[in-house]
Amino acid sequence: MKSNAYNDGKIKVAELLRSPAFTVRLFYVEADVLFEQHATTARELVHVLGGGLEAKMGPILEWIKALPEDDKGLYEFLPTAPQVIQVYTEGQGLIMAKA
Repeated sequence: MKSNAYNDGKIKVAELLRSPAFTVRLFYVEADVLFEQHATTARELVHVLGGGLEAKMGPILEWIKALPEDDKGLYEFLPTAPQVIQVYTEGQGLIMAKA
């Protein structure tokens, strides 16, 4: 398992599985962090596993929406589609899996 940290260690990433067809990574984003707008050349499925009661996600900063508190669920980003993740809740980060 490979792990990395970004944004001065406030975003931690662990690669759980890599195959020719897909990669599965686990992310932890600390509270009060903006995961800047980014895009990949692959289709991404993001499953929010917990935390981040005031987290928001969307294609650009101006269009981010709050994640439902009772069902974080799955989010899909098509290839090259931009995505932004913002976590507000002080003291509680966001845990998500990306494939």
